[in-house]
Amino acid sequence: MATVNIISTIAMALTSIFGGMLSDKFRKQKPFLYLSAFIMVIAVLVFAFVPHYTAYVVASAVLGLGFGCFSAVDMALVARILPRKEDSAKDFGIMNVANALPQSIVPAIAPLLLSAGTSIGIGGWTFFYLVLAIFTAIGMISIKPLPEVGEPVATENGAETAGINLAAGNIN
Repeated sequence: MATVNIISTIAMALTSIFGGMLSDKFRKQKPFLYLSAFIMVIAVLVFAFVPHYTAYVVASAVLGLGFGCFSAVDMALVARILPRKEDSAKDFGIMNVANALPQSIVPAIAPLLLSAGTSIGIGGWTFFYLVLAIFTAIGMISIKPLPEVGEPVATENGAETAGINLAAGNIN
């Protein structure tokens, strides 16, 4: 596990830096989020269907690649679409809870998923990883309504602003 964690952490560090830099360079966040979420789905499906140690190590590295990019670009997206700069600390606190919540919930529901998978004939771990892949895909789909750089952003009073104009250096 230590080896797998080290490999995954290195992969996360690399893609969080390069994914964030490329996202800034191309002034697009959603394509990076979609691609990194898709990469994570593929890695989780490898966990589900390829029961070999080597596949587990490779899938862990691939998962780290996807998660690193997703984390960095997602943080930038959230920072950009926050409704009010004055409430940013509260909003980032909510985001941290939202990021930590699945890590708290999955260990609690894992036994249910493992037993459900066994009882319906799919297999405990296979079903568990299929459910994780489905929720990762749902997370990927949930990005769609979020505005891209330069697209209008809805405000609290229902009006729309231009969002961030990186070329001009303006934040509306």
